[in-house]
Amino acid sequence: MAGTLTYIVATAQRLLGDPQGTLIDLTFLTGYVNDAQHAVLNKLRANGLERFRRIALFNGATTIPANMTAITTSSTPPLPSDLLEPMQIWEKIAGAADTDYMLMSLVRERLPNTVPESNLRVWAWFDNQIQMTGATQATDIKIDYVASFGDYAGGSDTVPVANTDLPIALKTCAMFCDGRLDTEAAMRFEAQAEEQMRLIIAENTRFSQRRPRRRRPFRARPDRFYY
Repeated sequence: MAGTLTYIVATAQRLLGDPQGTLIDLTFLTGYVNDAQHAVLNKLRANGLERFRRIALFNGATTIPANMTAITTSSTPPLPSDLLEPMQIWEKIAGAADTDYMLMSLVRERLPNTVPESNLRVWAWFDNQIQMTGATQATDIKIDYVASFGDYAGGSDTVPVANTDLPIALKTCAMFCDGRLDTEAAMRFEAQAEEQMRLIIAENTRFSQRRPRRRRPFRARPDRFYY
């Protein structure tokens, strides 16, 4: 099935001239596929693909308790295991309607030294922690974050980003040939993988340009006077 480790390996075997997997089996190629996946997805992420973004909800059993000032990998509740970097966070009073979510402000420097209030209001990302000033009541939050991706372990494991089967397979072939010191074949597969990634990036750019964007309201400058 397309989008799985088995499919990527079968594609790589065919491209390498071993469609039956007689000489190059799944177990042998899995390491190359994992390396290829990281290389391909890292490049796509660096070029703005938003398909690596996920939303995590902290509510119910995972509500942020009162006076909690940091969400870490070992806190209760903990950060999502695949979180690389939070992008935006919204908050609401625990149990309130989803329409009550309010966007929190990201602080680039240190958090203000203030007495906790009823809302969290601000957050910062330092030392792989979401740091907050704490609130006087339990809070539900919603985190929009950049997600990581793990290695393949079994043939049915799926590709984390749709339509990346072919560039990953081509990159796998390039790495395999490079390991066999077949520089010419490695360069050929590498060029084909780069072209497939270019097409994915171009498609993502066109999609982003088609999305409606909200116009910012006009505000008169406070330092401008008219006579």
